[in-house]
Amino acid sequence: MGYASVFTKQKTSLKKECHGENCLASEFDNIWYKSSKIEIQNSKALLFYTSFDSLDDARAISDHIPITATLKFLD
Repeated sequence: MGYASVFTKQKTSLKKECHGENCLASEFDNIWYKSSKIEIQNSKALLFYTSFDSLDDARAISDHIPITATLKFLD
């Protein structure tokens, strides 16, 4: 079909509690694009939960981390 995922092996959901630095649980979220028409120039997983005092506080906002990508549309 010609579609590719921006992220591979990037967990995007928060665990109930961190184990050391490991706070992410599963690879639920992704961005799919038509690889013949689009080139990915930059992709990022935003670890917003690190800005909170606790994982519970972060989970009150969302139990998923935001992901982003810069797309270049090909001619």
